[in-house]
Amino acid sequence: MPPSSRRKKPRVVLFAAAVALLATASWLMSMGDSSPPGSAKRQVEFPKSPRTSEWQRIESRRTYQAPSPTQAAEEEIIDQPLRDPLLYALASGPGETRVVIEANALRHSPLGELMIDCLRPQESQEFTRLQERLGIDPLADLDRVAMSGSAVVLTGNFGRLNWEEFEEASDSRAHGDAGTIFQPRSDAGAVAAVWRDELIIFAPEAGAAEEAIDRIEGRLQAEPALAEGESYGEVYGRISVEQLVALMGLEQDELAGRLRSAAKEVDLHVDASGDVAISADIRGPRGSELDDLGRSLAGAISLARLEARRQGEAELAELLDFAGVQRGEGQFTLELALPLELIRRHLQDACGGPVALGLEE
Repeated sequence: MPPSSRRKKPRVVLFAAAVALLATASWLMSMGDSSPPGSAKRQVEFPKSPRTSEWQRIESRRTYQAPSPTQAAEEEIIDQPLRDPLLYALASGPGETRVVIEANALRHSPLGELMIDCLRPQESQEFTRLQERLGIDPLADLDRVAMSGSAVVLTGNFGRLNWEEFEEASDSRAHGDAGTIFQPRSDAGAVAAVWRDELIIFAPEAGAAEEAIDRIEGRLQAEPALAEGESYGEVYGRISVEQLVALMGLEQDELAGRLRSAAKEVDLHVDASGDVAISADIRGPRGSELDDLGRSLAGAISLARLEARRQGEAELAELLDFAGVQRGEGQFTLELALPLELIRRHLQDACGGPVALGLEE
């Protein structure tokens, strides 16, 4: 499809699901703790590095070879490694939040299957109308949803996407080798950019979308926003210390000041291949302060677990049984798991009982 015929539709349904997962992650991380040996009901494998299947996924996404900046345009492309366009589309400035949600993998995970059973989009006339308007099935054609700063990037199979409604309100122009920029005629709405038929960028202004395409195609020299070796789990990326403080509900806590002082980077990974397991690696230049902070967080939430049991808050105590603080040199890791069965019980209440979820009792 020529660039001028590509358009974007802001209402992509799985983006809402992605945000919902991040909200779930926020809730989980708000309960981080160190659990005593043997307190958890079962072992949960937390995400620590890419598995074989994830390395295969990483390799399959190396689809683009950018021209060398030192060679003429007519020369043959040489010695340039293949790259994953998404990792270059995202901004990677200091302190810039960048989070990737594996929408397709999440949709086919145990958690995703429960959510789909709950929402039952195949039975929804609204979902059917949305598919007809988009021209694609968001549950099948959307691969990843990524957020970096104020930009959102989608990857997937967008060759059949309908753009008619958006075209009526936008002016389009080509950018780079394979990009198209769509500028709204009014001040309302985000600028959109489409690269090939596989990547869509939403940004608050055209310059940010143009820079994303320039990074992909090598005109703007930049490191990828995330290293390939960091691309594991169903959610992964880097968040700011301030966001971690907010996620943990520590804004007014003495621990928040210590966290801001000692921590520099927070890497987040969420594995939804079974029980939802969340790992947040917290690093900084002040190793001794981080070690003390890790001990303090572990102790504080151990007390929270005991208090939950004393108050008879069984579900909270169950969650805290799966929490942990793992300390290392110059860093510590917050870990927490949300048992799939606990999610199942909550969804039964929210979605009409076990029959709606396919859960026979």
